[in-house]
Amino acid sequence: MRIDFSEDAKTKIHDLLKRNNETMLRLAYDTDDCGCGVNGVPVIRLESGMSDKDMKVANDDFFVVINREQSLFFKENMKVELFKGAFRLKSDQGILNPMISPRQVCEKEGIS
Repeated sequence: MRIDFSEDAKTKIHDLLKRNNETMLRLAYDTDDCGCGVNGVPVIRLESGMSDKDMKVANDDFFVVINREQSLFFKENMKVELFKGAFRLKSDQGILNPMISPRQVCEKEGIS
């Protein structure tokens, strides 16, 4: 699995990491308030460490992890862009999440 970041997304993420004193990013499939474990939305969150259930996501800019079990909800190749002040997660197959606000990126609850 690989994720790339546009230049403006990199700048914003670097700022969020620094401001929140975090060291890495997590790709997660957020199922809070979605009904069940297979209904959810892909999100990006700041993170300070990884667990033994995590695997690294290849990229050239950040340390990114994902829970192995949640990886099936993501595509093999993805990109994060900044669009109207929010992050957009997409792949060659389409948009995975059209709007991930910087506030959502900084939230930690709901991630397993």
